[in-house]
Amino acid sequence: MNAGAIDQLSPLAADLRSQNPDRYLATLFAPPARRNALIALYAFDHEIARAQWTLREPMAGLIRLQWWQDVIDGFSEHRPVAHPVVRELQRAVTEDGLNNHHLLRVLDARRRPLEDDEPPTLEDFEQHLHDIGGSIFCAAAELLGGSQPDVQAILNRAGLVSAALEHCRFLQDQAPGSNVWLPADWYIDEKGDAGTVSATVLKRRLADRSLKELAEARRQAGSIPRAVLPALFPITLAASRLRDPIGSGQPEPLPMAVPRLMWCWLRRRF
Repeated sequence: MNAGAIDQLSPLAADLRSQNPDRYLATLFAPPARRNALIALYAFDHEIARAQWTLREPMAGLIRLQWWQDVIDGFSEHRPVAHPVVRELQRAVTEDGLNNHHLLRVLDARRRPLEDDEPPTLEDFEQHLHDIGGSIFCAAAELLGGSQPDVQAILNRAGLVSAALEHCRFLQDQAPGSNVWLPADWYIDEKGDAGTVSATVLKRRLADRSLKELAEARRQAGSIPRAVLPALFPITLAASRLRDPIGSGQPEPLPMAVPRLMWCWLRRRF
């Protein structure tokens, strides 16, 4: 692990360190030849998450996601786009083997909350989380050589947890009554009445469900290939925030995070 090397890759590395320290630290455990591609993947995910969560009008978000769709469709034609994330993402696709399928899967998933009022069932919602988080985790693992079906099943579970954490983070920022795309029955209060349920209650429900999914992913992991661990390490660091979903949400301090990942690396755990 060489922290100095990644600092020299590109401005995207500095952006990743600021936007998502968990992912940044995880990339330090990846082979140097794969770090640029991982950073490009995570930068893309950050950009399209903003389209879902931060644009006030759903149509504006849909237009932004369509722009990304058109950009990715144009990679095969090698059309240049003057955008730093696009430039690195195109290089990851055309030179590093990043699979377009995962990028398109997550784009489709990001559209759903902008087009539909709510997921019809809990199963639909969890599939949505799988598609958002699992797409990125599977893409990262494939860059690291982990395309085995049993490994991808674990990655999809970890991805669900990652997407749930994203939901928890943005729940706090939503105005009362706004749509955060959760199943309708989650808005039923303790008395069985439908109505306004606080963000705190919603976050706890989401966190409790996600912790069960994480425990199952870890139970299934066995001796997971060490090469794939950097794709899973973001959830290793983020999981503690699920245990305190109404806490500060701050990343784990560096002096604690690095030894934790080193221990997991040696033990082949996440």
